[in-house]
Amino acid sequence: MIDKFKHIDLNNEKVQRIVNRGFEEFSKQSYEKASTNQIVKDAKVSRGLLYHYFKDKEDLYDFLIYYSIKIGVEELENKIHWNETDFLNRIRDTIRLKLEWTDKYPYLFEFYDKIDRKKVLEYTLQSEITKLKEKFYKHNLDFSNIKQGVEVQKLINLTGYTVKQITKEHMDRYFIEGTVIDREALMKEIDIYLDFIRVNFYKN
Repeated sequence: MIDKFKHIDLNNEKVQRIVNRGFEEFSKQSYEKASTNQIVKDAKVSRGLLYHYFKDKEDLYDFLIYYSIKIGVEELENKIHWNETDFLNRIRDTIRLKLEWTDKYPYLFEFYDKIDRKKVLEYTLQSEITKLKEKFYKHNLDFSNIKQGVEVQKLINLTGYTVKQITKEHMDRYFIEGTVIDREALMKEIDIYLDFIRVNFYKN
């Protein structure tokens, strides 16, 4: 954790409630309209506790940006099956992991979609993300099964765009309709498209 946030005790259950309600409040409201009073009320903690860890709304917002990125970096690094050699299976594994994050942080992805990109650049843990991306797309992967003439990078991009759009549609439905994410339906739809890519761009 960077020095600015070292004092924050993430093992404290009340801090986790602040984090979760912070994700929710900044997801539902613009930064200007987001209310620390509402976060305190929803988290069922005192204002004193909030300000013990965060000096003001901006400080909390900055931490949530940093932490939302930190979650992804650490979870992917520690839980992806790095012995998997097929790129499509690795993509599927990543979606499965991200769905697990929503159990603990239901508003994590909606928050990340709305945050200030300038602040993201400030707290991106850039070296860790760069290393993780390079590892994700290169480590132990075997592209020899791709049909001749197919550009690997374009296939990677196509797969990423497709999976991201499918996931976003399911997440949007979850937030708009207030329903539980149907993981089985989401993974089934993703599998349909991954199978389509495999049939059309992989060798027999």
